[in-house]
Amino acid sequence: MKENFLLYIWQHHIRLRVKYRTEEGSSFVILDKGIPNTDAGADISQVRLQMDGVEWSGNVELHTKSSDWERHKHHKDATYNNVLLHFVAEKDREAHTQNGRKLPTFIFSDLQNYYKIYEQTFAEKEFVYCEKSFDMVADFTKTMWLQRLIVERLEEKTETVFHLLEKNNKDWEETTYQLLVRYLGQKLNGGAFEQLARKVPLQIIVKHRNSVVQLEALLFGQAGFLAEEKDDEYYKKLQTEYAF
Repeated sequence: MKENFLLYIWQHHIRLRVKYRTEEGSSFVILDKGIPNTDAGADISQVRLQMDGVEWSGNVELHTKSSDWERHKHHKDATYNNVLLHFVAEKDREAHTQNGRKLPTFIFSDLQNYYKIYEQTFAEKEFVYCEKSFDMVADFTKTMWLQRLIVERLEEKTETVFHLLEKNNKDWEETTYQLLVRYLGQKLNGGAFEQLARKVPLQIIVKHRNSVVQLEALLFGQAGFLAEEKDDEYYKKLQTEYAF
């Protein structure tokens, strides 16, 4: 059983807002399944989930066995400290982050049966797995299927927006601001940008809108970029402003 299969399960069989349970007994729901990460770091980034009533944003790591976490040296890598969930096929060892946090472990039910279907479906390495059967599907069916995909995508986006709106007590301006900041971060950094927007709400931005120094101090400070000591006058100015 390979990690590609676990990614397939995560993308196509994990459901949003359905209650799941970790191996340690914590209940959680997925609010946003995030995106596969092709850069350094965890396998899936920008995931949002609610665990035991608390909402978190971060990453998910996939492994065949939970002991692969240490085998890959993730327990020594601070890059993996923001992993929210360890999605595995088998738990044979506890996993801990570099800062000592115990990782919640999740095993999707009935993996073996899904794996049999997965192997049968993806055994032949065609350009598109269903390419030999595509001409057998009527044009009308293809058109209706594509239209349905568009509707489902819009529904998913709409659900995300309205969920955020509820969190913001139906404040459309704050919601629009958070979404705008998220998309400025694009795919790779969208989750981190949205977290920053929550830390620095719109009313704070408006309050300091006439001072670039104050705005930069707030944003860089809340993002954690002013913690180090550097021999740069403007950097020190931002540090002083943020501390004030």
